[in-house]
Amino acid sequence: MELIPQIQHQVSQSGTSITVNIILENLNLGEKDTGSPIESARRGIDRIAEVYRMEGAPDNFTYFIEPDTGHVLSEAMWNLVKECFERNLKKG
Repeated sequence: MELIPQIQHQVSQSGTSITVNIILENLNLGEKDTGSPIESARRGIDRIAEVYRMEGAPDNFTYFIEPDTGHVLSEAMWNLVKECFERNLKKG
């Protein structure tokens, strides 16, 4: 029994093709995290979301950008992670 939906996606960049296994993903960021410049992170989020859409699993990728927050795992972020797991992991 598969616990987490998986997708394989071919990614080609700079002439190199690799297969990426995509699973359930929840990405949480603080808007003011200096290690993840927010505009770059937003572009990355858009690219990740597009791959999930292309593979027919848009609900397997969720994200949250918490305003006025740095590099932390806040209570709001942790609650979203738990909600994501509860929604998507099969109970057996």
